[in-house]
Amino acid sequence: MSMQEGWAVESLVETVSSPLLAGVEAIEAALEEMAGADPLFLGAEAKGALLLRLARLETRLVAVRLRVMAVCDEVALAEGARDVAALVTHHTRTEAGANRRDLALAQALDLRWHLVAAALSAGEVNLAQAHVITHALEEL
Repeated sequence: MSMQEGWAVESLVETVSSPLLAGVEAIEAALEEMAGADPLFLGAEAKGALLLRLARLETRLVAVRLRVMAVCDEVALAEGARDVAALVTHHTRTEAGANRRDLALAQALDLRWHLVAAALSAGEVNLAQAHVITHALEEL
């Protein structure tokens, strides 16, 4: 069972109109289009710009993922997972500790550290920086 089948994303897309779901569709389509393109044939300046833009986009996409993680308790409950981090770990086969740290960050950004969340969403800070900043703020 794929992650999409497990969470019935396709049926959800058909029944709910959301900029988030539409954005995922657009990103998936763009990635399909980009999959066959070889960066080897770009000039050095274009390669450098592309690399930096992709890093910023990756950060912005992580920010969206964290915003969604912060509000997915009912999804975890419905699937019998301990929490959202466990749910993500199970479906994505990613590292549990990293998912727990991301969930804690997601909740902190959602509940308290809105300016850090905005900076992450804009790509002005990266995930590691957001972790360090929120940890430091929590220690004050």
